[in-house]
Amino acid sequence: MRVLMLTADYPPCSWSGIGTAVRRQAQALAELGAQVCVLVARPPGRDGVEPAKTPGVEVLALDRNRFPVRARDFDVLHLHSLPLTELAFELGRRFDLPLVATVHALVQEESEPSATLAFWVAVQARVLERSRRAVFLNRAERDAAEARWPALSTPMGRTVVIPGGLRTRSRAVSASPPAGPIVYAGRFAASKGLDLLAECLPAILERHPANVVLAGGHADAQGVRAVARIRESCGNRCTVRGWLEPEQLDDLFSTARLVLVPSRYEPCGQVALEAMSLGAPVLAAAVGGLAEMISSGSGGRLVDSRDPGDWVDAALALLQDDEARARLRRRGPVWVAKQYDIRVTARRLMEEAYAA
Repeated sequence: MRVLMLTADYPPCSWSGIGTAVRRQAQALAELGAQVCVLVARPPGRDGVEPAKTPGVEVLALDRNRFPVRARDFDVLHLHSLPLTELAFELGRRFDLPLVATVHALVQEESEPSATLAFWVAVQARVLERSRRAVFLNRAERDAAEARWPALSTPMGRTVVIPGGLRTRSRAVSASPPAGPIVYAGRFAASKGLDLLAECLPAILERHPANVVLAGGHADAQGVRAVARIRESCGNRCTVRGWLEPEQLDDLFSTARLVLVPSRYEPCGQVALEAMSLGAPVLAAAVGGLAEMISSGSGGRLVDSRDPGDWVDAALALLQDDEARARLRRRGPVWVAKQYDIRVTARRLMEEAYAA
């Protein structure tokens, strides 16, 4: 199986969870025997640092003057980023490549209505119309798409639900809950629930002696305002950091006493998955991929409410119960390894999306 992937970003020059997910997926596919070429819209290296070499995976930057590979040598084209849609269509037309598209988000759910949003909604509709397979990250997302675009729901099954995955971590998880910070990690964007975080964090800190770390970036205007409110209300008990390297983020999760994921909209929930895999207790909104990922036996709890008071109560219930957090720490890595092994999701991708 020869797979050509198109993505807007890829580590180490990555500004979204998509780039990280593509790298994990490409590496797992290669381990299963696939030959994978990842074409990145922007140069994949940064400050002289190139992507890690992986047998079976080639990572190349798209060039305005010369296409970097022979597209006719591949069996399937996998689109991950909507800005590369026209290129995907042209490659499919010229070389008769079947198109598989991963829907990393339904764009109409992520932003307020605008002319720009309407443009990208139309682009996504065209991608879904012309893809042989559309891969969704959770069932609720697939159901919403099929309701919006009924042509997706066919007897032949043009859609498939394959969640993201992780490689089993080798880090040891301490038995006792660490006294580290309360953590938020991810985009500083309205869809990630930063406004809710701004409402509940000061009340949590009033009643519990913890510090807060916000790690992320790629902000929108509402996210910037929410982060500013958090910094002002929490003072020197709040540290705002930019995007962290994978090892730095692992260190942060390993020492976190609680990870908050208050998303309004969450198609995947990669941050929660990463945190649980390292033993960090997670408190997450009961939406999208989070609602399907976190259940009995996992390393997290859900809050089915947007009321700040409910979030404060749920957070304090965990922060003040060392045994409850210890249970979540023990369960998280086991749950992720059993339910979200990237090698299993890669095999499903080959069998249910590429070879179908």
